[in-house]
Parts: sequence; structure tokens; C-alpha cells
Amino acid sequence: MKRRRVRATGGYEPFWKVKAIAEALDDNDTEFRCMNCGGAVKLFKRRSEDGPATHIEHKLKSDSEYCSAGMYF
Repeated sequence: MKRRRVRATGGYEPFWKVKAIAEALDDNDTEFRCMNCGGAVKLFKRRSEDGPATHIEHKLKSDSEYCSAGMYF
């Protein structure tokens, strides 16, 4: 997920932080990237007990084809 930090010269700079999906949901984070390939991903929350578990998927097929994590993780 994307975060900001203070630069030594002043101002802010963006950086990516690795975080668990459950923790990101609790913090209401909105922008996510794959930690393996850097591709954009979308988050799917569990809606019911019978539904699929909370997971993320690549937004672009081209990212998922060449990512070492695979399509779903």
C-alpha cells in the first residue's frame, strides 16, 4: 500500500509498504500494488461465511501472467 514519508530536504515522498490484507482493511487503505511484480491489484473482501476468503487479484492480465505470485493470492 502507498504511504508518505518526510524527505531529508523537506516535503514528502511516496513509498510502498508491505502490509497484511486484514490490516489494510482495518486501516481503510485504498491503493494497493503486488509486492512481487509491482502491478496494480484489487482487493476482494469476504461478504459471507459461504463466500470466498478475502484475497487480491491483479487488475491486468499481463501483470498476472508474469508474476511469481500467480493470478490470485
